[in-house]
Amino acid sequence: MVTAHSPRFDVYGCDFGWEKPLAVRIGSANKFDGNVWLFPGREGGGRFEVEVALAPEHVAAPEQVAGREDIRLLDLHLSYSC
Repeated sequence: MVTAHSPRFDVYGCDFGWEKPLAVRIGSANKFDGNVWLFPGREGGGRFEVEVALAPEHVAAPEQVAGREDIRLLDLHLSYSC
């Protein structure tokens, strides 16, 4: 399923019988190095999720960023696609 975002479209409130969505993401065809997207968070309350597309050579290994004070508040979910 593909939808365009609108602040009036309650994507997390929809249930098509498959349970509620876990996350909103951009399809792989639209990812280019350096692109950034913001999505409303599943929990609501003004929270948001960020998706960033980076080329593999621009991504540090998780063990290189673990414990760094400047990024300790970020919840990193790394996924790679070709």
